[in-house]
Amino acid sequence: MGSSAMLVYGIDIGDPDGYGTLGPLSKDEYDIEGINVDWFDPDDDNDDDESFWEAFSRTLAEQSGWDGSGDPGTFIEERLGVHLVSWGHYDYERHILAPVGDEFCLNSGGWDLRVVTAGELAMPPLGEADEKLMHALDVLGLTTTRGPAWLLAPEYA
Repeated sequence: MGSSAMLVYGIDIGDPDGYGTLGPLSKDEYDIEGINVDWFDPDDDNDDDESFWEAFSRTLAEQSGWDGSGDPGTFIEERLGVHLVSWGHYDYERHILAPVGDEFCLNSGGWDLRVVTAGELAMPPLGEADEKLMHALDVLGLTTTRGPAWLLAPEYA
């Protein structure tokens, strides 16, 4: 089994067993208390098994003027400057809502050592990034219990 890690600036929005720092949210697809949004109902048989994260992207795009053509993720990146970064194991994926840009996602590159300087972490315009992230959550009617931060996210193959 190989592993690597990413250092990502953003908001932890969770995994299949919970929604990271999002709240207050009322139910999710695993009946965990806490999430209550009108754009996702895990008990709705008409959702075609749409996951919370697919609904998250689709609804964020629709609420931001997406006309339904093309990929909602690409639209969100271009219109709002944010995207979902997946991490973890492919059977147990987690997600981070992050600003678009290589400076916000520092990857270890597998087994290679990478030196990350304090300057790299302070270099991106974090205030502007924070505004984009919080705006995206606001559009969806979500809050977070902790603001954006640098998150060290492991990946397993």
